[in-house]
Amino acid sequence: MKRKFFIYALISSPLLALFGARPFYIFGILDIEQTIGLYISVLISVVIYWLINGYVFLILKKQRRWDFFFLSYVLTFFSNILKVPFQSFMPFSSTLQEYLVYPITMTIALNSIILLMINLIIEEGEKKKAKNTIAELNFQKLEAENMVLMQQLQPHFLFNALSILKSLIQENAELAEEYAVKLSDFLRYTVQSHQTELVSIQEEMQFVNNYIDLQKIRFEKAFVFQADIPKEIMSSRVPIFAIQTLVENAFKHNYFTEKRPLNISIMYDNDSLTVQNNLVSIKLTERAGTGLNNLQKRYEFITGKTIEIQRSDTHFTVKIPVIAS
Repeated sequence: MKRKFFIYALISSPLLALFGARPFYIFGILDIEQTIGLYISVLISVVIYWLINGYVFLILKKQRRWDFFFLSYVLTFFSNILKVPFQSFMPFSSTLQEYLVYPITMTIALNSIILLMINLIIEEGEKKKAKNTIAELNFQKLEAENMVLMQQLQPHFLFNALSILKSLIQENAELAEEYAVKLSDFLRYTVQSHQTELVSIQEEMQFVNNYIDLQKIRFEKAFVFQADIPKEIMSSRVPIFAIQTLVENAFKHNYFTEKRPLNISIMYDNDSLTVQNNLVSIKLTERAGTGLNNLQKRYEFITGKTIEIQRSDTHFTVKIPVIAS
């Protein structure tokens, strides 16, 4: 704000001095030499007024209260009294003596204009401060929302994983043990997930492949998984759990068997990853899960982009933008 104060003072002082001296030349009261002398005199006065108001505003920290305006006018009028001994050196001093009202009205006019500009500076500063405060509050709100969404993901997956483990324990204890070991490794990644929002596609795909290994223990040959992602974009980034959430949704929302398998594919095209699965027999009760909704919100928060969702009679497709590394 101090910088803007001095910029306003530097630009306005010559203009205000011209405002005070020019009419006397236009109406023939003063000649050109006297007008230049008056211009210099008014310029000095304007600079003094700016210094006075700068002292009141910047040093005393008085902002738009009655005492601010009162002190401003008192000091500016007092500065005119100090200039009385030098009046004889100013041009057209006899004219000033004849028009005693001129110094008073000029002081009021010039100081009022300066006060209006200071008021503008204060308002701009307050608006900028309020804007920054609102932006900070919005950022904190979005951060809190993102944290809530992230915290929802891990319990959501863990609940499903433990349900599968419970079923395996009842059906096949050996597979259940293998599943528990892989699940332990898998959850190690989820525990570390709170340290970052974006991961490379390579890291996310490793996580997805671990998830697929877990599903193979449970479903064996009842699904087919394919990923066709160029190596050159593996360093690009996506929000953590983005691909895994979409793959998990395919398992959640479909009934499938070896005779009617679930087909999941991941492809890269035009700066987007496409995760697609066939619709086998949709689980109507799970259609409104939290996973996809959370992913939409997280994508908007982290990247400012949106995901594209397409549904046909045979397939469900989601396209997620890839973030360059």
